[in-house]
Amino acid sequence: KLFRLGEIEGLRFDEDLRIGEDMLFLLDFALRIGLKHEVACVQSDKYVYLDNPKGAMKQRFCASYRDQIVCWQRAQERIDPLQTALSHYLYTRLAIIRMMAAMLVASKIALLPKKEWEMPEVKRVLADCKSEIRVCRRVNGAFIGLEKGYQLKVIFFLLHPRKYLECYKRYKKVREEE
Repeated sequence: KLFRLGEIEGLRFDEDLRIGEDMLFLLDFALRIGLKHEVACVQSDKYVYLDNPKGAMKQRFCASYRDQIVCWQRAQERIDPLQTALSHYLYTRLAIIRMMAAMLVASKIALLPKKEWEMPEVKRVLADCKSEIRVCRRVNGAFIGLEKGYQLKVIFFLLHPRKYLECYKRYKKVREEE
């Protein structure tokens, strides 16, 4: 990604986030340039994305995984002032992404040893996942906009969080260390 210095003057990454800080930077940039048509894109076959095998989302669960939820909440906060100028589809899509992010975090927790599920920090993050999903389900069209598999996961997780974690762990064939 290349930017003109003048266009990004004063924009900064959210340094308190380990996940999603780049997305928020790009959102801030997009909000700054608004309707100016000064963005150039390259053909997809010319764009090379390197997936960092040591990236935060590839590692064992840690508290900073909560940033996956926080970054999308911050995106919501940034676009809320523009609600009248933006389509409802954008808000629905954002709610869908936020639910999927919460399920991703819950699924990462499932891969921990079961005894760690009871740690206060992990319980707090799980509660945040449930809360995020409940908030986003209220957005008109968000739940129905999820793929059917995600709809099932969301319902199962909200009704029986521990059972969901156990089933996901078994599905991923993660063995408990004796």
